[in-house]
Amino acid sequence: MSKDRRWWISAGAALAVACAVGGVTLLRPSTLNEPGAGMRQVTGADSEARLRDAEAKIEQLTEALGRPTERPAMSAPAPQLSALPEDSSQRQATARKVADNYKVVYDGNARDAVFEAKALRQAERALEAEALAMVSASPRDLSVDCRGQICRLDAEFPNASDASEWATYYVMALGDVLPSSRTFMLPGQHGATRMQLYLFSPKAAGTMQELDRRSW
Repeated sequence: MSKDRRWWISAGAALAVACAVGGVTLLRPSTLNEPGAGMRQVTGADSEARLRDAEAKIEQLTEALGRPTERPAMSAPAPQLSALPEDSSQRQATARKVADNYKVVYDGNARDAVFEAKALRQAERALEAEALAMVSASPRDLSVDCRGQICRLDAEFPNASDASEWATYYVMALGDVLPSSRTFMLPGQHGATRMQLYLFSPKAAGTMQELDRRSW
């Protein structure tokens, strides 16, 4: 066996033993190009430096591959809102009940002669808005009055779709005197729809919110 081959076998065995016993001293060739060259001792400081270098490379690889993220905690499912009754008679009964609550509050509202006159003029002026002329259906048996900070418009339409379209353009024409509204579609005579539209001043916005909270 050649001298160079015996050297590589001896060096490999020494390296394996050193690694197996966990010693801090490793042996390696002084140069890769000179197999027969002398051996030099690698100190513990050199081992620690190599370990730090390996850890740094592992850290770089982890960053490149992406760190595993913690799985977010499962949140409780959002509560489902109660759907309106599917039966048309039940829907009508619910709408009638809520509309009655609004009527009770409207009838008991404290009078305000100054605001009532101003709001009534605005409500009647909005009836002449050009946008309403483009609506396919016109209201029948219409009445509008105001009490305190609330006004109420009552009218009949051929169907709920026509009533909803008309109410949309009417509320837009009111301006900021009566900026908040609630509309109720109730069964009228001979299959028609009776629309009740409640209009609230900015001061009465809290009253409207309280009515909504109690009614629904």
